[in-house]
Amino acid sequence: MAEGTLFDIAENILKQLGSLAVHEIGLAMSVEDDISQLKDIVSTIQGILLDAEEQQSKKNNEVTAWLHRLKDAFYDADDLLDHYYTQFQKQKVMTANKMAKKVRTCFSKSNNCAFSFKMAHRIKKIKERLESIYNARPPYLNKRLVDEKGVVNFERETHSFVHIEKVIGRGDEKNNLTQLLLGSNDDENVSVISIYGFGGLGKTTLAQLVYNDINVIRYLKLRMWVCVSNEFNVKLIVEKIIKSITDKEPEKLELDQSQKHLRKEIEGKIFLLVLDDVWNENPNKWDQLKNLLLNGARGSKILVTTRIEQVAKITSKHSNHIYLLRELSKDKSWFLFKQIAFEYGIEPKDSILVEIGKEIVAKCGGVPLVIVTIAHLLYGNNKEDDWLQFKDNEMSKIIQKESDILPILKLSYDHLPSHLKQCFAYCALFPKDYKIEKQNLIHLWMAQGFLQGSNKKEFLEDIGNKYFTALLLRSFFQDPEYDEWGNVIA
Repeated sequence: MAEGTLFDIAENILKQLGSLAVHEIGLAMSVEDDISQLKDIVSTIQGILLDAEEQQSKKNNEVTAWLHRLKDAFYDADDLLDHYYTQFQKQKVMTANKMAKKVRTCFSKSNNCAFSFKMAHRIKKIKERLESIYNARPPYLNKRLVDEKGVVNFERETHSFVHIEKVIGRGDEKNNLTQLLLGSNDDENVSVISIYGFGGLGKTTLAQLVYNDINVIRYLKLRMWVCVSNEFNVKLIVEKIIKSITDKEPEKLELDQSQKHLRKEIEGKIFLLVLDDVWNENPNKWDQLKNLLLNGARGSKILVTTRIEQVAKITSKHSNHIYLLRELSKDKSWFLFKQIAFEYGIEPKDSILVEIGKEIVAKCGGVPLVIVTIAHLLYGNNKEDDWLQFKDNEMSKIIQKESDILPILKLSYDHLPSHLKQCFAYCALFPKDYKIEKQNLIHLWMAQGFLQGSNKKEFLEDIGNKYFTALLLRSFFQDPEYDEWGNVIA
């Protein structure tokens, strides 16, 4: 079985069970009940696996032990289904060959009956084993909601306020975006500007900065802030926009009534609408929302923040309205760090401590969220040995445990469809800062059995290219290299 999260393994088992051709291999029809019950118990277990794996990441020993038992049972179930599939393929080959069919008629009937009986017995045993493991689960495990793409839904909320003087290192980005917001666009009344980049870079903070800029406030007098996050529900977003305008909880109305209310509120007004943390890649849903916002006055702007390049391209028509937020430079990273880690933001005279600090900052990868969190942890302790110990031994553990960092960075992973999760998780086998060659990675995915196409005629390498591109557009790969034709090679 291809290694992946237990959630993905369960999904693979369900797919195999769904395609189990009971009648074609001659299994007793009574086995269908056991297969159906096995599917139900695997599906039920899958519902709590996301919570179980998160509990495991928090070093919950009880959950870890339970997951080990479950993993062994899942592997045995997969071996059983692989055995079935092998037998089924053998029968198909033999049936296709007339001479083999005669031999099979003479000699294999009893073997087939024996196989049928043994298969039925093993399916029943694995079903009972999984039921027993499920019933012995830690009682506090909760079921997570998963959408049709296998993406877990978490709720995130942001707001529009920021202390401008406390934001460090994004002055240039703020000025560039402010100019875009205040600029004119002759093509349409309402234009869309998108900020994209991976989690923790400060997209929301940058949006807050321009939202509260004095020139923006003077020019775009009607300002609205909506955190979209997981579900791109047009009706819900319209209600949130109305609430942002009126500061009142909107009445529970049908979408037609809500859209009339919204269009009346913005009609003829020049506005700024921030849609923060957008994940929707469906252009039809986006068009449904945007069409309700087009009767604002000329010069109105919508500012979208997202982690996904494809979302930025869908929402913004003009390429110069798509803004890639990059990591902080080395100098800006250090400046941000020392403002928090040292008293009054003054760099100490101890050159060795400064050197260790710069090595710690280099490990933060220019991500403001990580830099700020680490700087707060080190504030008030200026001992060289402690900082050295932190750099060499504690830093990676702190990042994994820190409640501010991990949920935000992990959110991108949680939003991935399950087939992409295992492909990305596989990349953890490469050393840090390793240059991954695209074609080599796709071949490794193929060898692991990760690539699954909906179209049987589709080549695995083409599927691998789609997977790689999907991860690249979601900012999971950094600093791509291109060939002379513009194709990503590494």
